[in-house]
Amino acid sequence: MVARPVWRSSHRACLVPLIAGDIEELAALYADAEVMRGSSGFAIPRDRAAGEQWLQRTLAVPSTDAWVTFRVDDRSSRTFLGRCGLRREDGSQETELASAFVRAAWGRGVATEASAVVRHGFDTGLTRIVGCALAGNGTSLRILEKVGMRRTREDLTSTGVVIRYEMERL
Repeated sequence: MVARPVWRSSHRACLVPLIAGDIEELAALYADAEVMRGSSGFAIPRDRAAGEQWLQRTLAVPSTDAWVTFRVDDRSSRTFLGRCGLRREDGSQETELASAFVRAAWGRGVATEASAVVRHGFDTGLTRIVGCALAGNGTSLRILEKVGMRRTREDLTSTGVVIRYEMERL
């Protein structure tokens, strides 16, 4: 693996800007139905073509923008653990915190690295960031709370009750 610049590192993980070469790990991540259930609320895996389209759209966002997605690697082994970033929420002008992690990363506290991504968003001028998770996805709900978001509402959707969280820049 070629060494890449680390954007942020903690005792658990490194956040590294995504590149086109990350498609293999992302395709494997998106092929896992359990990962997709936690990430999108749908247990529908994405095929490689859909993963490539997602990566192309993600990389098209200017790097100076608050909307940025990082590859999350294990700090010691540099193995791929998932992705975490900020993006425009589907169907709105809101900025959403979004992440997905391989099963090997679950329960290790890696997802709390999202707090650095939230700080980055506020440092680049965002005034509000939202996050959503299915009511039955206790892990994702706890992560949103750990990064400092507050629960604001529940919405009934075709996939179940979605809990919405928000955080404003202080």
